[in-house]
Amino acid sequence: MNLIKEKIVTYDILMVHGENLDVAEILSSQRTAILKRFIGKNKYLFIDEVQKIPKIGINLKLIVDTISKILLRI
Repeated sequence: MNLIKEKIVTYDILMVHGENLDVAEILSSQRTAILKRFIGKNKYLFIDEVQKIPKIGINLKLIVDTISKILLRI
């Protein structure tokens, strides 16, 4: 992911780690307001160790469906 991140010439990248309990708690929430606040103005969301986050499949779909500007990298 770091190699991909280095090729993107922007600062609008949020890179998080799924083993971080704070990150896992936020990204396992199905509240779009919480997800939108967490992502903020970032255009890219990179998630390492995504499999550690409960309900991540549903929530990634929710993020893509409700935050049109976001591009995910997992």
